Amino acid sequence: MGPLEREHCVSMLPVWLTVIGSGLLALAAINVAILALACCEYATSSRKEPWQRATQVLLAEPGNGRPSIILLHGFGGTPRDFRALAEKLAAQGHRVVVPAIPEQTSTSFAYRRGHLSAAAYREWVAGLIKDEAAISGAPPMLVGISMGGSLAAIGAADHTVGKLVLISPYFNLAIGDAWISRSAHWLRWVLPVVPKVQKAQINDPDGYRAYATGSYLVSMRAFLRLVELARIATAKAPDLALPVLVFASQNDAVASFEATKRLFVGHPQARMIACNRGNHVLTYDYDREQIIAETAAFLTGAPPPEGVD
Repeated sequence: MGPLEREHCVSMLPVWLTVIGSGLLALAAINVAILALACCEYATSSRKEPWQRATQVLLAEPGNGRPSIILLHGFGGTPRDFRALAEKLAAQGHRVVVPAIPEQTSTSFAYRRGHLSAAAYREWVAGLIKDEAAISGAPPMLVGISMGGSLAAIGAADHTVGKLVLISPYFNLAIGDAWISRSAHWLRWVLPVVPKVQKAQINDPDGYRAYATGSYLVSMRAFLRLVELARIATAKAPDLALPVLVFASQNDAVASFEATKRLFVGHPQARMIACNRGNHVLTYDYDREQIIAETAAFLTGAPPPEGVD
């Protein structure tokens, strides 16, 4: 390097230091703003209705002989994701348990999410299944949406379960799964928590207005835990040996429809229904009534509703 080149590099050094310093200051400001939002969300979580923050148990008449039904909500969701379905199933005489999945609602501080291991989640689901089997005297049935679908598939593969319903099950992202998953590994050190762009992916405007998210913040560490659970569920899904009903949308912007299709189209005990008018949170989208009716019929052994495929 000649004298002119060295002089040019030296002259440019303050410029680069200014750019780097400005970038670091901007990043710090963004993180401070997100931290403030996280503190506010956590502080106000106790004021939300019970369906948005705590496990819900809808009791059945004692000794009715029907198995319990466990409904598992999605990543960053709440038991309220399943309120309409839970009330429908309870009205048919089932004990219905809609747990608040650990580290998903706003009652968990955003910066502490993701500490639970995949093994801990599997133990948690195993405990639910064991407890409900003991209470009802029969293997429970599982319903899961998104992340809850991953957990339900794992639970049904690992333990004795009566029937399984998966709604927009998460096996990998619809777009850029490998790239986004890899990016999250380093992004968690720069932006450990990021805000959501919208509260949910729902095409129906009425459903979107009615929906209440569990949190407006996404923990990168928690997302990586979801990726791990999804990989386990993907490996176990082909060996599921029980009746399975699957709802999925080709227009799902979150969970890959193609991944779900590969796993369940042709599966000897699975029936897959495409709800292509909707997006990801199908329990609040255009086909929600069909999903509730089909799920209730499938779990209770009643004939499918008339006029519904």
